[in-house]
Amino acid sequence: MIKNILVAGLLVVTLTACNKKQVPQETLVDAPNTFELPADALEPVFESVDYGFRVKGPKGWVKKADNLGMLVTYLKPGNPETFQENISIAREVKGDLNFEDYVAGTIAQAGEVFAESEITAQSDMKISGRTAKKLRFVLTTEGLTLETEQIIIDRPNEFMVLTFMATPGQFSNSYEAFANLTESLQLVGPDAEG
Repeated sequence: MIKNILVAGLLVVTLTACNKKQVPQETLVDAPNTFELPADALEPVFESVDYGFRVKGPKGWVKKADNLGMLVTYLKPGNPETFQENISIAREVKGDLNFEDYVAGTIAQAGEVFAESEITAQSDMKISGRTAKKLRFVLTTEGLTLETEQIIIDRPNEFMVLTFMATPGQFSNSYEAFANLTESLQLVGPDAEG
């Protein structure tokens, strides 16, 4: 089975976070970042003519373009020694996969990669007139539990995947940022409308 970038991205982010100890929520919110930032890192808007989308990320979150195979990743500022809430946008060229098979493969692969995974919700939706599927997972690996919501958008030649990851204690506090980003997403270019 073809491994998709979505599960690979989840694995990279999750395994990176596994070695980080958890601290109280107050520390995550109040601690400053201690890594260097690119000049536009706090500018929330990301636009790619090449990939055909524009999005406005959460204000105050750090933006990293072309990060670990993702088109763009937003990190909520906090202690870099702990898991930081994040939103990523990735794409995968369709090849021979149709939308339903891609979604089914994503669910199956989450179960293969994360033995203690559970899909807690899934629903159909539309984004800019395009068919989309919203999936919510709880993933546990090496003692770290993450709540994850993914939106997979069916585009003419690719699947676009938006992913929000947080620990259960962080999820509800930062979910609005993901919802706002999703609402701001605009598909641009010749295949923008479905």
